[in-house]
Amino acid sequence: MEQLRNGRKEKRGNQVEECCLVIDGGTTNTRFVLVNEKDGKVLARMERRVGATDAASVSANEKLKESVKAAIAELQKKNKCMIKQIYASGMITSNAGLYELAHIEAPATAQDIRNGIKTVWLPDVGENIEFHFIPGVKFQNQQEIGSDMMRGEEVEIFGALEAEDFHKSVMFIHFGSHNKLISVQNGVICNAITTISGELIWAIAKETILKSSIGSFKEAFEMDEEYVKLGYYETKKNNISRALFVARIHQVMNKATPGQVKSYLYGVMTFIDFQAFSNLMTKRTDKIVLYGRETFIEAFKICISLWEEIVPDGICVKEISFAQSEQLSLNGIRVILSNCLEEAERAEKIC
Repeated sequence: MEQLRNGRKEKRGNQVEECCLVIDGGTTNTRFVLVNEKDGKVLARMERRVGATDAASVSANEKLKESVKAAIAELQKKNKCMIKQIYASGMITSNAGLYELAHIEAPATAQDIRNGIKTVWLPDVGENIEFHFIPGVKFQNQQEIGSDMMRGEEVEIFGALEAEDFHKSVMFIHFGSHNKLISVQNGVICNAITTISGELIWAIAKETILKSSIGSFKEAFEMDEEYVKLGYYETKKNNISRALFVARIHQVMNKATPGQVKSYLYGVMTFIDFQAFSNLMTKRTDKIVLYGRETFIEAFKICISLWEEIVPDGICVKEISFAQSEQLSLNGIRVILSNCLEEAERAEKIC
């Protein structure tokens, strides 16, 4: 672990450069960041469209194993290096990942997560490589909101926290396959609420009659504010099932474009997320941080003024771009492994 924190001493002779690999395993994608152990510089990034969903669909993790093994080989060859350490977080630590690691219980500090790291050898994935698996966090019997859990976001949170946040109430909202509101109090992860909105919108676009109204989500489109709000209000007035069919009505009867129908769907999903998240939002929240998929963030920002009964007036809303979000896992691991956890270690478990 020392290598990722501070780098290694200079090598002698013509030895192959040693590197660390950071893996962020998601539900649908797995991201790889190759880091030089000597100076901590990022050498390469890679993303593979494979994740926990694939393992769930085939009742095995063989596809994920092969993908990670191939990524290791490709990164070593292209960068003329030898990977000796791998730090992995996210769904890759679940029963649908490479190695199942139990969640730690909230409230959780960076030190708590560090204490839960498990080091194993997986020769069928990476020979002569130490795999360091970072635990997720679980939230049991949260008052009014029930239980929840996360894998991966806990690392990103510590990569995103600013010095001032260790003395504030901050709500992080991560947008991805699963959207998640995470309550961080004085630098301690306290509570969370998760929805399946990202996967749901993809399933609607692929497996329902709305497929012909939406077109491909791979095609860029401009978010239509009017249609986002139409989707939001239709869901608020009726329910998600009715609101989704109304998207079809807009396309057939009102000649809505595929971009407008997509905007409408994001409005629908934003309302149901607001509905779920409302139980955790409090008037004493000092700051909201949005990160992840930019389309969801854009819809959220359009609708946040409609959430006025929940969101305090004048609250600070910060957006972390998708490009910046890609750096959060690496930053978070560095914080978790660091001996300089002064703020985190002093944080009181007030939740």
